[in-house]
Amino acid sequence: MMKLRRNVGLLALTPVLLIGATAREAMATKVGQPVNWTVSAPLTTTNPSAANDATAADIVTQIGQGLYRYDKAGKPVLADAKSVVTSADGRTVTFKLKAGLRWSNGAKLTAADYVYGFQQTVNPRNASNSAAIATNIHGANALVTGASQDFASLGVKALNEDTLQLQLDHPMPALPSILTSTAFFPQNKAFEDKVGAKYGTSAANSISNGPFVLQQWNGSNTTYALTKNVHYVDQKQVRTQKITIRTITDTTTGYNLYQAGDIDYAVLGLIRCEPVNTKQIFRLSKRAVRISLA
Repeated sequence: MMKLRRNVGLLALTPVLLIGATAREAMATKVGQPVNWTVSAPLTTTNPSAANDATAADIVTQIGQGLYRYDKAGKPVLADAKSVVTSADGRTVTFKLKAGLRWSNGAKLTAADYVYGFQQTVNPRNASNSAAIATNIHGANALVTGASQDFASLGVKALNEDTLQLQLDHPMPALPSILTSTAFFPQNKAFEDKVGAKYGTSAANSISNGPFVLQQWNGSNTTYALTKNVHYVDQKQVRTQKITIRTITDTTTGYNLYQAGDIDYAVLGLIRCEPVNTKQIFRLSKRAVRISLA
């Protein structure tokens, strides 16, 4: 079963269905209080294009953000983008980015960062699990299969600093949901060029545009933290200042730590994930969180 303290007041890391439980709500009693969270597997990378496992995807979702994110009802809504226009034939999608987008190092985030991020996802070297769903973008299939190495041919263009345009081979009604994936987050080429092959392997070699910044992760340790990103475009909405994350692979250990009050969340007897708001963990912590259980 899942254990979550009633005063946590955050959106669940991975809402799950569990045996023999009923629905309940956890209410925030202290807005912005520190959170002690757990994950069931080690963090492997913070490279958005290579975040193929659940832990990496969850953490990258908190330190990054795409054109869309899920709202509290599980609906994709605009995030880094402030507007979107789709052509009459459904094949050209143009986004205007919000003003004031910044990376956690203070650098300006532009449409070119999105172009680079999409290119990395269709680059075979990153072995992205999401590359297949990108193949409806014009030119992506040839890049994913290795038939082409001309990444400039990908149908993702920066018309100017705040305008991004996607050219699709076919209309894609599910595009908003797809673009919430970490695989379609922007990436900072200047930063990646600076750290080289170390990109995504530790906190020092990671960069954020989302609500939190990764701290204290050396690439192999099992306890690390997320702290509020002061450069996040919607940082005024983020109440939680710090989340300490521990990797607990043994369910008995997790249960005992929860019972002792050392952690606020533990998963025991996981059956399957429920696709409700999984992209909004730790965000807007003054809200109640509904935990759907079987």
